Amino acid sequence: MRLRLFILTTLFLTLSLAWLAQSAPAAIKFPPAAIEETGQFLLEDNRPPISAHFSNSPLDECRYCGGFTPDQCSIACYRYGYKYYWCSTCYCNCSN
Repeated sequence: MRLRLFILTTLFLTLSLAWLAQSAPAAIKFPPAAIEETGQFLLEDNRPPISAHFSNSPLDECRYCGGFTPDQCSIACYRYGYKYYWCSTCYCNCSN
C-alpha cells in the first residue's frame, strides 16, 4: 500500500513539474526570420554586411527598440555575433 502511494505521489509530482515547465513562457524569443541584414561596409575591412536591425513586433509595427528591452537587444546582438547594439525608434540595431 505504501509503495503504491509513493509511486502515485511521485508520478503526480513529475507530471505536475513537466506541465509547469511546458507552460512557462520562454525568457526571450528571437525569431531568426526577423533579422534584416544591411549592405553597409567598413572601408578598411571590406567585409560582408556588418549591421543588422530586427523587431519583435507583430506585423513589423513600430515600437521602441523593436519591442525589446535594451538588455534583450544587447543579448540578441551578441548571439548573432555583433559587438555593438543601440535602440532606435522602431528597431534593435547591431553592428561590429
